[in-house]
Amino acid sequence: MPKLLPGLDFYIMAYQDLQYDRPSGMTAGPIPWSSIKSWGQTHGVTDPDDLHVLVTHIRALENAAESLEQEPAKNEQ
Repeated sequence: MPKLLPGLDFYIMAYQDLQYDRPSGMTAGPIPWSSIKSWGQTHGVTDPDDLHVLVTHIRALENAAESLEQEPAKNEQ
């Protein structure tokens, strides 16, 4: 696992906690904004700018995870 810069573990922890809040169907949807906001408030993120940073990091982690999940399928083609 790569080393994280100080403070980034907070966003990894948030992502790991929140991935179970995804709506499920044919595919897993994105983590709801309301879940991210609630998690942030529970963990002391009350400033709107800080909440925006949290959402941005969560969305980036979702995109990275989706790319990794699709990579094996591309290699099989």
